[in-house]
Amino acid sequence: MDLVMPIGTPIVAARSGYVIENVNQFADNGLAKPEFMDKANLVRILHDDGTWADYAHLKQYSSHVFPGQRIEAGMFIGLSGNSGFSTEPHLHFHLQKNTNGVIVSLPIEFWHPVKGKITPRYHTWLAAEKNTSTTIVPTKKLKECVKKDSIIDDAVLKCMKQG
Repeated sequence: MDLVMPIGTPIVAARSGYVIENVNQFADNGLAKPEFMDKANLVRILHDDGTWADYAHLKQYSSHVFPGQRIEAGMFIGLSGNSGFSTEPHLHFHLQKNTNGVIVSLPIEFWHPVKGKITPRYHTWLAAEKNTSTTIVPTKKLKECVKKDSIIDDAVLKCMKQG
């Protein structure tokens, strides 16, 4: 899941667990080019139930957690950035588990005080509604913006954001 946000937005842990990885050294000069695939700063947290979450594209040197450190839900883990394979500043977040040797991504839900439960759709970007920092609204689906067998480029991303 990609959440558009400016560089420097505080990121907190969604769930409690233990840090199992912290990559911190890459600059905030992300590009959607293959050579940037392995250059994203990230924090990986293993939760008590065996699932783990990745928080990726973090700002260089903004995360001061370390492998083995216990993290509680809501604890600051770093700042959003634009490192690695990225077209713009955002946070990439996913929740996964190992099921019989296969890594499975799990659905994620948000809670809005007025709208209630919000479940993002597959292949959508999320962005805050204007004049609020808590409401998340899905935009166009990827399949509405990309032609069969084409790549995801700036034009496709622009289409998705136009909602």
